[in-house]
Amino acid sequence: MEVTGPKTDIWLVKTVSLLLLSVSLCFITGLLIKTDRRPLIILATACCISLASIDFYYAGKKIISPVYYVDGILQLIFLFVWIIILPRIKKQGLY
Repeated sequence: MEVTGPKTDIWLVKTVSLLLLSVSLCFITGLLIKTDRRPLIILATACCISLASIDFYYAGKKIISPVYYVDGILQLIFLFVWIIILPRIKKQGLY
C-alpha cells in the first residue's frame, strides 16, 4: 500500500492477494508436473488479460493510482510469455 496508496477495504486487498497466491501456486505446480499444460496456459492468459484490463480501466478513470499502469504493462509482458515464449520452449523440449 506504500506504492499504490491507502486502501479503505483492507479485507478486499487480502482476499485478492490470497486468490492470486492460490493461482500462482497452480502455475508453479503445473510447470513442475508433466501434464497437459493447456488448462494452465488458459488460466494464465485469462488472469493476465483480466488484471491488465482492471489496471488500465480503473487507472484511466482515476479510481486507482496511476502506478497500476505499470502492473498492467507487466501483465501484458506475462501474457506475451505465456502465449508466445512458453509454447516455443515446449516445442524445443526444454520443459
